[in-house]
Amino acid sequence: MEVVYQRADRLIEGYDILARIGKGGMGTVFKAIHLESGKLVALKILPISLAKDRNYIRRFLREARAAAELSHPNITQVFEVGNYRGVFYFTMEYVEGETLLERIKRLGRLSAAEALKIAEKVARGLAHAHQHNIVHRDVKPENIIIATDGTVKLTDLGLAKRIDDVEQDITVTGQVVGTPCYMSPEQISAPKTVDHRADIYALGATLYHMVTGRRPHMAETSAKIMLNVLNNPLLFEEQDEVPQPVQELIWRLTAKERNARPQNAEQAIREIRLALQALRRGALLQLQVTPKRRKRFTFPLGWVVASLSAATVGVLIAAALSAAPPKEALPLFRKGVALAEKGRWNEALDLFNQALRLDSNLAGAWNNRGTCLFHLGRLGEACRSYEIALELDPRNALLHKNYGSVLLALGRYDEAVRAFKEALRLEPRLKAARKGLEAARAKIAEQSK
Repeated sequence: MEVVYQRADRLIEGYDILARIGKGGMGTVFKAIHLESGKLVALKILPISLAKDRNYIRRFLREARAAAELSHPNITQVFEVGNYRGVFYFTMEYVEGETLLERIKRLGRLSAAEALKIAEKVARGLAHAHQHNIVHRDVKPENIIIATDGTVKLTDLGLAKRIDDVEQDITVTGQVVGTPCYMSPEQISAPKTVDHRADIYALGATLYHMVTGRRPHMAETSAKIMLNVLNNPLLFEEQDEVPQPVQELIWRLTAKERNARPQNAEQAIREIRLALQALRRGALLQLQVTPKRRKRFTFPLGWVVASLSAATVGVLIAAALSAAPPKEALPLFRKGVALAEKGRWNEALDLFNQALRLDSNLAGAWNNRGTCLFHLGRLGEACRSYEIALELDPRNALLHKNYGSVLLALGRYDEAVRAFKEALRLEPRLKAARKGLEAARAKIAEQSK
């Protein structure tokens, strides 16, 4: 039996310790009963071996103070903070259930839909903490509890840091704080600059673990893990079968540059919901692999008719109708398609924009640009991009289907119905358009109730 267990059992007056339920670098957690109220609680105790270390005590008490400020259904509630005869402790609500890590180990990995729902609830808890200027700094599956009733609780603010704390950081100079697999690059390279966006990164890394069953950036040593965090993107394997919207969301959340991530938890929640909507629709927006170009006259027709013979006009018209896109635009378009098929939406978007600057009549590039914007959550811009594509290529069923999908996401259900109907008129076998039409009609029916 551990020394801390014996001392706690004997010295923490008012509590009856039942069992140890967890242990971390900052303390051990016990299942206990508060004798006066009879309430079941989780009791966290600073190890005796560390109680003499002033820095550890300060950090331990900081955790308790930070957690006590928070009251939210997705964060474990702290009840009491104390120091009884040299043993530092605090109590929090006891949650019957399992940690997210235990759930992943039990199931192998979670479905994309379940993982997104858990991530959204964690993000809600983080939003509340961030509103109180508190950064968790150690979001990971071990610190997320799923109660038996399905409630998701973020726990263990053992590394919590107030953004507005003016005192010197408690960590030893050069020491990083957090769990390497889930740490943001700035937690490794510049720990004193960490802000709430580090939690956004850790949420994305946790989501990766949920959908793949693997810890992110795993390597033989902590040093190698940290090098991976700093230098390498998260990769998915074919057997992971992670849907494209979820891959893109994870890449956004875990961007190396913090300015490229969602800038707050509320924005992360919106992007998680967009990914969930894409899954529920059951059909992703599709790319065009050929840059179909609108056949436009590139000369003043009236002047030609007046000046040239009918035969010459016929030759020029034929040349104009079969005109190919500029050669420089095609390689950009093809590279954009290759990147988009891998879910690298930001890079693909840049290439489609470059191609359109060279030839603004590429309907396929406008479509693919819209698809990139959709997956990046920029729905209004995506909508306009599809509208331009349809002006250039109005008989393209794929375009009408994609346009209907973004209208559906925007809540413009009547317009979405018209777009899906047109797609089916042009191509009756387009299943994605039929599903989209059913979804739009269902939304209209919900609104009429």
